[in-house]
Amino acid sequence: MNKNLSIDPELWKKDRYLSSLICGHNRVELLSVDIFDTLILRTCLNPGDVFYETGRRAIERGLLRTGMNPKEFQYIRQQFGHRIFQEKRAEIPPSEETIEGIYESMPRDVGSMDEILNIEIEVEEDFSCVNPAIMSLIKYFKDRGAKVALLTDMYLKREHIEGILRRGGFPLEWINLLLVSNEAGANKGSGALFDVMIAHFPHIQKDAVVHIGDNPRSDGAGAERAGIRHIIYGYDKHLDMVFNWEGVRYGEVLPEISQLRKLATRLNAGDNMDYTPWFNIGAAVLGPFFSAFAEWVVDICVKEDRHRVFPIMRGGTLLARMIEEAARQRDFILTATPLYVSRQTTAFAAIEDFNEWEAEFLFIRRNITIRRLFGLLELPHGLKEFSEFGDTLTQDTGSGASCWSLKRKLLDYLTRHDIQGKITALAKRHREILIAYLRQTCGELDGVVTVDFGFQGTIQNNIHYALKHEGIDAAMTHLVALGEENLRQLIFNGIDIRGFAGSGGENLDMIRKINRSPAVLEDLIIEGIGTTTGYKEGADGQIAAVLEKNLIPEDEIEKKRSCVKGILEFQAMWAHIRRLRPALAAGMMATRRRQFIALVHRLVDMPVLPEAQLLSTLHHEDNYGSNSAAQICKDSDNKLLDALGPEKFMDKTRYGFSHGQVIWPQGVVSLKFPTYIFKRYCAMNNSMNYFTMMNDMAGLMLDEGIGECMVYGAGEIGLVFLQAASLNALKVINIIDANNNLWGERINGIEVVSLSEAMKGQVHNYAVASHIFAIEIVKTIEAAYDNTEIKPRVYSAPWYF
Repeated sequence: MNKNLSIDPELWKKDRYLSSLICGHNRVELLSVDIFDTLILRTCLNPGDVFYETGRRAIERGLLRTGMNPKEFQYIRQQFGHRIFQEKRAEIPPSEETIEGIYESMPRDVGSMDEILNIEIEVEEDFSCVNPAIMSLIKYFKDRGAKVALLTDMYLKREHIEGILRRGGFPLEWINLLLVSNEAGANKGSGALFDVMIAHFPHIQKDAVVHIGDNPRSDGAGAERAGIRHIIYGYDKHLDMVFNWEGVRYGEVLPEISQLRKLATRLNAGDNMDYTPWFNIGAAVLGPFFSAFAEWVVDICVKEDRHRVFPIMRGGTLLARMIEEAARQRDFILTATPLYVSRQTTAFAAIEDFNEWEAEFLFIRRNITIRRLFGLLELPHGLKEFSEFGDTLTQDTGSGASCWSLKRKLLDYLTRHDIQGKITALAKRHREILIAYLRQTCGELDGVVTVDFGFQGTIQNNIHYALKHEGIDAAMTHLVALGEENLRQLIFNGIDIRGFAGSGGENLDMIRKINRSPAVLEDLIIEGIGTTTGYKEGADGQIAAVLEKNLIPEDEIEKKRSCVKGILEFQAMWAHIRRLRPALAAGMMATRRRQFIALVHRLVDMPVLPEAQLLSTLHHEDNYGSNSAAQICKDSDNKLLDALGPEKFMDKTRYGFSHGQVIWPQGVVSLKFPTYIFKRYCAMNNSMNYFTMMNDMAGLMLDEGIGECMVYGAGEIGLVFLQAASLNALKVINIIDANNNLWGERINGIEVVSLSEAMKGQVHNYAVASHIFAIEIVKTIEAAYDNTEIKPRVYSAPWYF
């Protein structure tokens, strides 16, 4: 089967950066596309990861000298790559570096260089994956007679590039022209490579040419110099901060799909752009987790020959869609039907004989008034007896000097023999209609698989005992995304319940934090469906679930729908990588579940400010007998934070709702102190990644009274420093770079200038944003001030790792 046939031909029209070509597409006679990070995505976090993997494989095959590790090889390979690049650019005229030239310059005693070079090409091929959106665009215009040119500024040979394209899933026969800078003797940034391309198609006018690439300097400025239209293929930059915060907290998180996460966030063209931040949370954060969960469910169904799946509660609608799609991708026949059950509709059904222990359990539920409680218990007489306390919340009846007697009176009333009998009879009615609903919806209960988000297995336990009390022995399997430690007790009791990420006590450090504030995640996947409060038998004998009126504003529901759409778009990207790299996807599912959890754990436990601002506005319904909906972050939470301060606030509220009824402590703190939680984990984190180091450097500058600075380095680390500076409210005046092709350009609105130009200003504080050339840059800055009376303040990270 041709893998390319599975690409959605209309996908490019969903891409925010590509959809502009819908209008005026007849004028595109030559489509020019950058290769790396545009047409070809890498299944790693950074390009330098290719060198690390090359070193690892070289050691595995005995090709590196004894004692050298992959990190050392990566450093040497990067350093010599930069050195050759600079030397070639300094030549007159400038020339392009080649991979052979880079390896020839490296010390011979490092290892068998010719064979290691071949390993690097192998790794590049293994790490490649075609961008399905760009591929669908190319096919669209190719089918309409346009020519296709692929361009890259790269040290690899054409034959290497062709191997990468082929391995990545791109058909070489679609290419009319492939230009590689080191073979063409020109690069994109100068515009010269575009001139070479245009010369190959003399019959095509420049205004009928469009170039697409990810680099504003080489793909944007270079195309402008050549006089052709261009599209900068970017992504929302807030994702950089999300990825950086993930790195600080956990190290690298699922680098294999980092590019696909970014790609998924682009796929909402034509939607309400006001909802894009919600879409992004779904596409980049929740999407990978729920896609992996759905994949795991289907894995089990395939292995155990299960074909009937029933996702429960209000998130069941989304899970049903995702599970059916995951099964469809494997050509596995499976039906997934939402099952409308809830804690409320199953709790009474699980009671065989009502007693004081069961009565005590009623008082731990939140936001249920005594009036509401007697309504649920169908005890109108009791409401009359306690009418003066009708609006009192059950959880408040045991607090305060005068309240204990009220709770005692309520317990005495509920455990009276006649009242116990009424409640026990009510429980049996609940049980009978629940079982009738289950049989109507599921058919034969043996072999049924239920699916739930998590955590405690309360509903699954209730269903098990409801069936048991009626003498029904059904072999049901219950699958949950996140399982708390007590699932082990359910397993011990004979319930087949399994957790994707946690059922035997593993990953509890993350799961407990998520379970402390489950509303943050659960509410994002509920699309305007009210909680199930009971069941009603119709005249035709059919049992219908009774859904409570939805209490969430319509605009908020639309935001959630956008989030859900993002989740589904990522699932399509996951299916893409699974088709092209089945072993990679299978390996991630087998060994990386904790990293999938890390994505949603970070959202709950360490949100970036834009996430906290969005999610704090959501409303949460407590769906066990309550008819209330509270905003996730409330004014009362802020007052408590003001009274306690962030440290005590986090300590007092970390275990649950008992102190101040705070739903999401981390969100409350992050709104008022956006970097408090982040900096706390920076202090605890020993890993010296770029963001941690740049953040520490920015913080040190602030501590020493510096409020404005220049940053030296317009590359990857320079961009990281800009984020750290923004986080610390440190103003960056200019970006300095030795590359004169960058002077005058703007990065994040900040102009790139030469060092001599920067020295003309009033600010002489410098942050060095470079790794390999840090020492040389510090010396360059200090030497530039030798003949002046000004002593610059130069800060550089300690690059000792």
